[in-house]
Amino acid sequence: MTITSKSKVAAMVAGLAIATSMLALAPMASAASLTSAQVASILSMIQAFGADSATIANVNAALTGTAAPAATTGSSVAFTKDLTIGSSGAEVTALQTALIAKGYAIAAGATGYFGAQTKAAVSAWQTAAGVTPAAGYFGAKSRAAFGGVVATPTTTTTTTTTTTPTTTSTPGAEGSFTTVQSATPANNTNVTVNGNVAVYGIQVKATGSDMTIDRQDLQVKVMVSTTQVNPSAFITSVSAYDGSTLLKTMPIAYADVNKDSDNLYYIRMTGLGFVVPKDTTKTLTFKMNTIALNAVDTARVLTVAGYGTQGTRGVDGAGLSSYVDSSWTSTFTFNASNNSVLTASADSSTPKARNIAVDTTNGVTGVTMQTLSLKSTVGESTMTDMRVVVQTNNSGLSVPTALYLYDGSTLLSSAAVATSSGASYANVDFSNLELAIAKDATKVLTVKADFPSTASGIASTSIAQDATYTLFETPDGTSGTVTIASTIVGNDVHLAITDTAQWTLVSASIAPTAGVVSVASSSLTGTIVLKVVADGGTLTKPIVANFDTSRVWFASSTQLTTNGIGAYAAANAVPVTPSITVTPNDATVGDGSYYTVTVTGTIYSSNALVGSSQPLFMAIGNIDSDMATTDIADQDWGIDSFYTPAAQLTKGTL
Repeated sequence: MTITSKSKVAAMVAGLAIATSMLALAPMASAASLTSAQVASILSMIQAFGADSATIANVNAALTGTAAPAATTGSSVAFTKDLTIGSSGAEVTALQTALIAKGYAIAAGATGYFGAQTKAAVSAWQTAAGVTPAAGYFGAKSRAAFGGVVATPTTTTTTTTTTTPTTTSTPGAEGSFTTVQSATPANNTNVTVNGNVAVYGIQVKATGSDMTIDRQDLQVKVMVSTTQVNPSAFITSVSAYDGSTLLKTMPIAYADVNKDSDNLYYIRMTGLGFVVPKDTTKTLTFKMNTIALNAVDTARVLTVAGYGTQGTRGVDGAGLSSYVDSSWTSTFTFNASNNSVLTASADSSTPKARNIAVDTTNGVTGVTMQTLSLKSTVGESTMTDMRVVVQTNNSGLSVPTALYLYDGSTLLSSAAVATSSGASYANVDFSNLELAIAKDATKVLTVKADFPSTASGIASTSIAQDATYTLFETPDGTSGTVTIASTIVGNDVHLAITDTAQWTLVSASIAPTAGVVSVASSSLTGTIVLKVVADGGTLTKPIVANFDTSRVWFASSTQLTTNGIGAYAAANAVPVTPSITVTPNDATVGDGSYYTVTVTGTIYSSNALVGSSQPLFMAIGNIDSDMATTDIADQDWGIDSFYTPAAQLTKGTL
């Protein structure tokens, strides 16, 4: 063999590099066509002209039919795709290694994940290399300037894991199969892991013979905010499972994701070996590994669907292939595992507006002002700070002395309450709470108050939407603000010196009566049974005047507010004169004792205010109560449930 110039040798070496990859596919042919002397001559020649040891080993393996050694330190990775924040894989590792070798710092090292440190290093290299713009984005300009190929630091091996497919028990038999979506996995908007996440389930039924599902096309779409990205920038592998049995794992690189003329991305998995026995149904599940998201990363929305009318291919016992379109869609939102969101809202257990009797010696302690629900989503949250606002109608008398914050029966924090001179509110801050709330868990917190012996008037508490004072921490220690849709308001506490009456609903019913011959009128009779307890003193027996015509109504509208006579619009509220019965018949009852009061009212269709036939309900708009020390006139708070069901009031029959 005669060598006339180095350029020819260079061309030969380049040709051998191509031949190497081709011959590797058919080692027996290469071994048969070359003698050992010819192989040695070729290796000597390329060594003389500067080939490195890895190239010599690969050429030798291809020419002799022996296995090439695994890629080790000094093997090469070609840059084939754009790399930016969120990218991961061997190319990122190679880039990081090369940048570090060139003196550009990446504190975390060659992790294989392109984050803020890698972006800064790329930007610094671009500035030095004259690549513009020096934005830290490793694209076509950067690949050209970098040289396109860089040595990797460690052994890199790409593997595909499969199990041995089960053989068919119906050889020669022709069959078919159908598919429906599996109940699992369900759509999930809160995925915080990146390993082996189930994303697609197919129930396969075989008919006529055993069916072997050997291929599945999966359409994949990955959105980062409003931008669609190549799925290989997020998905690192796809696995197929028969129950808990792994059938195959397919690593995903840029070249493994196909794109059709409609700009749809899809992944084709072959050689699944998923056997479904004749006349049975089995579930084929696909799981994915993805890059890990950090707290600063935007969530990724992954949509997975069957691709095309021949997306699922099965082979019957006769070796014939058939196809099914398994085209339903599953959607998953991937969030950072170290991120979290904490929301707060009013809890239904917050007490209604009510009366509180204040002991003139000891005051009153532990009055529940309100409850609120805290729910942590995406990840675990730690509640750290909360501001409670106290409102009063008399800063001199009705302000509490202290507030307490409870998690169930556990006291989290307490604080004194002080209002500025003449102010009707006070801010109370609870700090350093360190209340851990697990992912998807809910905590119900309670705000309680102490009032002094001189307290009288109205007080309430609320948690405002002020993000500055209601805070939590994510799992990585980042401070966040609790999401509060609207101010969380507690109901009023009406403070009465010494004694007060406590009213509760026992029952409520309504009965319609049809009209009779010669009486052009039908009627509705409502009955409301109440219990009134003497709290702190002596209560006088209620009389009908406590429920006169200004306080008992029939109305057709639903309640517009939670308190009192203003709950019903004047246009559809018709007052009636009630009757009452009271037990016991005692003129008074002492502290802790009670009366049962039955209030009955009737409305007739002949009432001029009723108008046409319509459904009506009876309600109590307000109540008077007489205590030895404190009389409450026109109580319209805390009684919003004092009404009957609705019934149809119709005209009578003549």
